[in-house]
Parts: sequence; structure tokens; C-alpha cells
Amino acid sequence: MEANDETRHSNVAFDQVNANLPPYSFIYRQLAIPLIPHKPTGNLHMETIRVVKKADMVAPESWLEQKPEEALTLPSRYFFDDKIFHSECDRIFMSAWHVIGHKSELSKPGQFVMTDIFDQSVIAACGADGVVHAFHNVCQHRGNRLVEERRDTQIGVFRCAYHSWCYGLDGNLRHAPRSDRVKGFDAGNCNIPAVRVEEMGGFYYFNLDPDAPSMSELFPGADAEMKRVFPNLDDYRLLEEKDVVVAANWKVIMDNSIEGYHFSLSGPCHVDLADLIDFDGYKLTQRDKWWTYAAPANKLATSAYGDVLRHWAEGDAGGGGGWRSRVGQCRVARVLR
Repeated sequence: MEANDETRHSNVAFDQVNANLPPYSFIYRQLAIPLIPHKPTGNLHMETIRVVKKADMVAPESWLEQKPEEALTLPSRYFFDDKIFHSECDRIFMSAWHVIGHKSELSKPGQFVMTDIFDQSVIAACGADGVVHAFHNVCQHRGNRLVEERRDTQIGVFRCAYHSWCYGLDGNLRHAPRSDRVKGFDAGNCNIPAVRVEEMGGFYYFNLDPDAPSMSELFPGADAEMKRVFPNLDDYRLLEEKDVVVAANWKVIMDNSIEGYHFSLSGPCHVDLADLIDFDGYKLTQRDKWWTYAAPANKLATSAYGDVLRHWAEGDAGGGGGWRSRVGQCRVARVLR
């Protein structure tokens, strides 16, 4: 989370630093591929490609000393250097809290959600007692993955397809064929390592670092704010999940996520969403390590993603209003990330 705070910068500053570098620098750092010159034809000629020297970039020490409101972007290598990326994976993502899913997805015994994060895979399952457990998605015998489904309901035990080792909904070993023939075999030593799991704002999260601060320590007030904005959040249900893979460094995506003013400027990418928002009231609020960004709904909108809207219906003070459409209620409310 700290790295996310350190990499924030204004879009204007990002454009400034891009303007100071030749175009190919920007392409290289995004795609990380060598440039292959085309064979000259006719009156065309090949131009020499200038190499951007380290001295041309913003030094890390200088970058850290900048005022946030006047800051330039990180040095370009932070967006394409594999060593930096692998270091980020270990030092940031392996100690961060990752969302599992809404509590309704793990409300009944046997329900589970599987999440992959880089080379790690975690299962979160609701036990017979209603307690949610998280553990690694790996059999302790030969390292086989136990499940491939993103979410499902497990009846009984998780059975490894390789040698039929069986695990309970808490990740503890229940049965291992022929283990009675192994001298000194102790099933208690073969339980799947547990993973920390916490609930906040109606969602479950996991963390692979046993020593990482809790979510309540990292994000004080976030749970209450989420429930204030969405008072019925606990009653929500998952309708659909879509994964969107973007060919860009994760820091580019993080910067994009805390911006909203590009919605109405980026053509067809956000035209449907932009039509539903009153950008004059858009507000981004920074807390210590978490943010909220909100905007009133555009009550003059006549359609939402192709669905004709009938009329605006006022809601309660906390939940806001929504449009009534022929397929139900379409709600545009404040968003918390």
C-alpha cells in the first residue's frame, strides 16, 4: 500500500515528462520490445535512434523530494525493468491484502472462491460452522492444485485428483490413502498452510504475509465509510465477473484508477459511463492509505449501456438514488476502491 502512495502523480505531470522524452522512449517502456527499423524506400531515410541516458531521467532521490502536487512520473525503468517488477511482487503484493469476494459468495458451508496471484493460488472456503478459512491451493503430497474453478460449492472434502489425498473445508488433511503403512506418518503435519483472511465492508480479503498489519490498522474508517455510502452492501449478490487484462505495468493502472476526469475525454472507452455521471460534482478524497472518489448521478440521462431509463427514483440519504429501467433498477452511486 505504501508503494501505491509513493507512485501517485498528476496526469499533467505525466504528460510533461513524456513531452521531454522522445516518442520511442514511451513506446519502449510500455511494450519492452526492441525497435526494428524498416527498410528505407523511395525518398525515405532512416533516422538514428537516440538512446535515453540515465542522466536524462528523474533520479530516485530527486523524485522522492518532489511535492506531490508538482511531482513528475517515476523514472521510466520502473515501468519495464523485470528486476524491479519481481522486487515489487515480493515486497508489495506478497504483503498486501487481496480481495476474495463478497461475503454472500462464502455464506453457506462448502462455498469456495479460488484466487490466483502471480505464482500463488489461494482457496477461501466456508466451513460447516460458517467460519471462512483460507489456505493454499496445493496438495501437500505432490504439489498438485486442488481446484481450478474460480468459485463453486464443495460437497464433502477437497480431493486431490492425483493420489486422492482429501482435505476439509479448513485445509486440514482428512485422509491420505495408504498413509497407515508409512512409519511415523502424522496427518497433522500435512495440513495445508493457512492464509490470513479478514472481512471489511462486506468483502473478504486474504494476505500471504502473516506479519502484515490488519486491514483495520491500514485503513481506519474505511469499513464505516463503505457501509455509510452503501447501507445495503451486505445484501448485494454477485451477478457477473469479468477479467480485463491490460498490457501495461500495474502502476499505470493504479494511476488510472484514481483519475476520473478522463472519462468524458477518452472517446468510446467510457462514453456510456460518462453519460451517467455529473462530473461537476466529482470529488476525490484522500485518507491516509485509502481513497474515495464520488460523483452525483446525471439525472438527465435517458439510457444506460443501451437500456432505456424510465425515470429517476430518489433513495435514502445514505444509498443515493437510482434510475428505474425496464429491467430493474440501475444505480450509479459513489465508488470506493
